Amino acid sequence: RIAPLLERYQRANPDRIKLQWLDPELHPDQARAAGVQVTGELVLDYQGRRERLRVLNEDQVSNALLRLLARPDRWIGSLVGHGERALDGRANHDLGQFGQELRGQGYRVQPLDLGTLGTWPDNLGLLIIAGPQTNLGAGEVHRLRTYVRDGGRLLWLLDTDGLWGLDELAEDLGIR
Repeated sequence: RIAPLLERYQRANPDRIKLQWLDPELHPDQARAAGVQVTGELVLDYQGRRERLRVLNEDQVSNALLRLLARPDRWIGSLVGHGERALDGRANHDLGQFGQELRGQGYRVQPLDLGTLGTWPDNLGLLIIAGPQTNLGAGEVHRLRTYVRDGGRLLWLLDTDGLWGLDELAEDLGIR
């Protein structure tokens, strides 16, 4: 069942995907070392990181491979402090499922409060502004504009009820 599932990935990159079959009954020491706990479990290893899959389907394998290939030192920051939609929230206005999907893809999602943040983290790969509900201060807006001007990546989710002090950032980005 595993071989046909992984065949597509092997065709795409035969040098990086190698299959090794391990019978836990014949080689219990190797199975323990690999962390195999049940028959049919798939263990994926890449550059010292490991993913274990008990449910074997294309989604699970693809997500595990993405997590292994993702740079663990890069993460996504989510602006907080202005009533933004939470990427780990469960309320109907929050974006908890989106945050859960990002984490499932191997991203580390970290809340960022510009009011308490000293300098931008070096490992910030993307900043998400998810619909603030109160105005950002002039200093916060300046920091955001500088972040974007310096090449920072931004995903800005706008609601229709205003820009909440981010008018200058919108102008910089050509948003009307």
